[in-house]
Amino acid sequence: MLAALDPHTLGIAVSIVLFTVAFQAMFYLLTTKSYPGNECWAVALMVLAFSFLALQLRGRIPDIVSVLGLNYGVFLSMCLFYDGLARFHGRTGRTRMNLVNHGMALLAAGGVLLHYAFNGVSINGRVLLFHGFQLFISVRMLAMIAQSRNPQQRGPYAALFMVFLTVACVSLTRIYLLLDAPPITSLLQQDVGIRMIMLVGMAQALILWFCILLITHTRIERELEEARGKAELASRTDTLTGLRNRQHFEAEFRREIERASRYGQPVSLVIFDIDHFKRVNDQHGHQTGDEVLVEVARCASKMTRASDLLCRWGGEEFVLLMLAADDDALKAADKLRRHIEQHTFPQVGAITISAGLAQLRADDDPATLIRRADNALYRAKSRGRNRVEKEVSDFASASPLSLRWAPGFTCGHPAIDEQHQILFGKTNLLLERCGGRDDKEVVELMEDLLRETERHFRYEEGVLRKSGYPHLKEHGEEHARLNQKGRLLLDQFRTGQAPSSTLSSFAVRELALGHISEEDLSYVSYIN
Repeated sequence: MLAALDPHTLGIAVSIVLFTVAFQAMFYLLTTKSYPGNECWAVALMVLAFSFLALQLRGRIPDIVSVLGLNYGVFLSMCLFYDGLARFHGRTGRTRMNLVNHGMALLAAGGVLLHYAFNGVSINGRVLLFHGFQLFISVRMLAMIAQSRNPQQRGPYAALFMVFLTVACVSLTRIYLLLDAPPITSLLQQDVGIRMIMLVGMAQALILWFCILLITHTRIERELEEARGKAELASRTDTLTGLRNRQHFEAEFRREIERASRYGQPVSLVIFDIDHFKRVNDQHGHQTGDEVLVEVARCASKMTRASDLLCRWGGEEFVLLMLAADDDALKAADKLRRHIEQHTFPQVGAITISAGLAQLRADDDPATLIRRADNALYRAKSRGRNRVEKEVSDFASASPLSLRWAPGFTCGHPAIDEQHQILFGKTNLLLERCGGRDDKEVVELMEDLLRETERHFRYEEGVLRKSGYPHLKEHGEEHARLNQKGRLLLDQFRTGQAPSSTLSSFAVRELALGHISEEDLSYVSYIN
């Protein structure tokens, strides 16, 4: 059957197929994502195509060019296939080429050249050298493929293994037959095996290119999956502290609640933040503030268990979800508080935290549990900071919406401290009425609070102006913002666009605890 094939026609057909595959490989290399080794494979296919073309041009070009073109071209293409696979898997040394393979290729090509020069009639020796090198490089390729196998690419690597196993078997068979074969003077006319070599070479190139596409595509898919995983991890990681962020917490929080509800496990939530953190930023700079956040996160990580979920909630706030009853969680939270209190922060010295604790109830959703823990945190703030407060069952009698003046809130200026205490008292009067049915009384109390606040702001700015406070402009802008927001919220409440809880939240979180007990303490050293 092979003898019936015209060698020249077959050779031209094989050359056309190889050139088509080679140009496709070059186009793929130039237009898509490539990896180390892809260029070796593309060049190998092109060299192999030229090798078979050199064989078909025998008689039209000098014999020495045809002989070396075929033999060394095939040797070089197989070496480049090996180099490509080695580079693709990062197995290359200092050089991109495997010197052993290329050295053997040069020796084999030199042997072919010497045989042609001194024994130009018979080509048996040249064919033996040709298949001997093919056997050598095929065995090395099989070892490389066996070492580089990947469970995700089992099919392509199995196909590659079979290709080079076939080449090795064909080469071994040809060597065995040529040992006792009569002298061959014309490769195309007398050697029927050359037709098999051309067919095997074409099939080898096609299968190799198909496998290259598969393993490259699989690698791209794997890298995309890894990139998606890294992006997902990055989206759930706080870049500053390295803790998980709010997005991750909210996703895991729901799973923990569902698991706790299913198995009856107690779940407690602790929300804590750094006391007087704004003062740290104002006095030491935001970079120092970031360093403090990182150090607090490190301290908190050391004090939590593997089963706890510690995340940065935002700003200077952190959340800690524990599979524990509230009493055990309270002990753990207070242990964390004491640890941070006793820890020395090189940038600022001592730092304290305040924490609020709430335990999951049967009818809780995430928002409810977070709100209750948040309320407990603000109770800790209102009672002087550096403490852990647990939620209480009687919200009306022991609500976080009941402010207590603490010595830590004093700034040292008698008139300003007195005004601050008056504002605390008016805030408590407002909070007692919020949620009731008498909206008119709430409006009157809020109006009274805002008037007193504006009067206090004017007086305070006068004191700061006389003391030469350098941040007076920013402080005055914050006063204006609070006045404007308070008026806006009051108007929204009047028109039914906002509930009374927005007024109470503003009065407690932004005015009393946020501004008076945080912002106003930044000017203590100037007015004293």
